[in-house]
Amino acid sequence: MYKRILRLETWLSMSLLVAMFMLVILQVVSRYVFQSPLPWTEELARYVMIWMIFIASAHLASTGGHIVITVIDSVLPRVWVKWVAVLSYLIVAVACLFLIPSGWKFVSRMFRAASPAMSLPMSWVYLAALSGVCLIMLQSFINVYLLARGHIEGSVQLDDPHTSTEQENIK
Repeated sequence: MYKRILRLETWLSMSLLVAMFMLVILQVVSRYVFQSPLPWTEELARYVMIWMIFIASAHLASTGGHIVITVIDSVLPRVWVKWVAVLSYLIVAVACLFLIPSGWKFVSRMFRAASPAMSLPMSWVYLAALSGVCLIMLQSFINVYLLARGHIEGSVQLDDPHTSTEQENIK
């Protein structure tokens, strides 16, 4: 199930990137070749990019791809590093948990606002951030479980060029 979620996040991120690229190309061609720009392509490309960013950030949370500070990893014994990683994932998950109620309140208020070119309810745009926060929280709790069970390692050694991400370390 976990690997399916990772594959879905990867597939969605890549698909949204391709869609954004195609929308930008369509905008350029319609504007400079046909001299008749489409009013909705720029706006839709921006909203697709927002969704892509939040889905990809959740994927990075699951694979350990976000920026990390590894000073503690080099100072503490290996056993402690695992629990520092567990604590950091728990902090991220709890922070996301606190963001969800306010995020939902904001998204529900934005149903009244519409985007300028497409008249799309702006709640669909802001729902990307809320979805991303929920996915990051879910991935953080999953990583806590996987770390506690010993299925993934607690840190990434940056000195080793052959080091893989946590996703590849899943036993």
